[in-house]
Amino acid sequence: MANLMQSGESILCINNGFFSHRMAEMALRVGADVHELHVGVHEAADPERVRKAIEETRPKVLTMVQGETSNTVFNHSLEEITKIAKSYGCLVVVDAVCTLSTMPLKMDEWKVDVVITGGQKGLSSIPGVSLLAFSDEAWAAAKNRIKPPAQWCFDIQLAENFWHKDGYHYTAPVSGIMALHEALKLVCDETLENRFARHLRCSKALQSGIEGMGLDLFIPNESRLNSVIGINIPEGLTAKQICRHISEMYRVEIAGSFGQPIVRIGQMGEQCREHNLFRTLHAFGSTMRDLGIKVDQPNGMAEMESYLQKTPRPLYQVA
Repeated sequence: MANLMQSGESILCINNGFFSHRMAEMALRVGADVHELHVGVHEAADPERVRKAIEETRPKVLTMVQGETSNTVFNHSLEEITKIAKSYGCLVVVDAVCTLSTMPLKMDEWKVDVVITGGQKGLSSIPGVSLLAFSDEAWAAAKNRIKPPAQWCFDIQLAENFWHKDGYHYTAPVSGIMALHEALKLVCDETLENRFARHLRCSKALQSGIEGMGLDLFIPNESRLNSVIGINIPEGLTAKQICRHISEMYRVEIAGSFGQPIVRIGQMGEQCREHNLFRTLHAFGSTMRDLGIKVDQPNGMAEMESYLQKTPRPLYQVA
């Protein structure tokens, strides 16, 4: 935002939830003319609605989140939406914090201009060091701006001078960079194709187990994010109760949400493994029973195991 947007320039932010709205907030704080396309809580962004919004607002930049973790929606039409945006001359910015390396994101082929990710989610590294990738078009737009970004730390030209020309910008977070390097090495060793298959297989197995217990998933299957699963909270309970109980009694950490009546289970990176699924699902089912909710825990465990048995493992997978 700091590098692409200048005061008064138009930006269209596809708003699926908390993190996609956060992009709009960032744009607002750098002085952009911000427009938001609000998408229903249970829905992925519709390409034709996006086209209409682009025609109405004529933005310089379009932003969207590939996987909106706040409500566990997957914007599965990213490729089509990007093609539409590019046909109108927009730069396309994609938040891929939980999806980079957990599902396909073909930046060059799909003509995405900026991809943002964090170290701690899909890449399974540590928080504090993030990756940003710019297309040639986005890089040129940032370098040809009239005024430099107001934020010193976010100026990509100063960063380029630091990383590629031995100039000074800031003190490098060496331990974080080493952690990120190791995480990327693990991705390369596994290969993206096998990593995608592992995440999909584990997520579908967990979904089968949750539904096998008799609980409901928050998002319809066609728009459901694989790397974070949202589960409707049974009547009479709160997310805080569930998260506290499963943590204190079973030493398993899951999350609440950002305003939605759900709890969320993430499976990303190195912790997205079969043995973690069994421990998590057992702990979750036990928590429901402890808190007075009738669930069929044995059937849920059996459904998850059945899915894993009938779906082949990726060729490369650490047990």
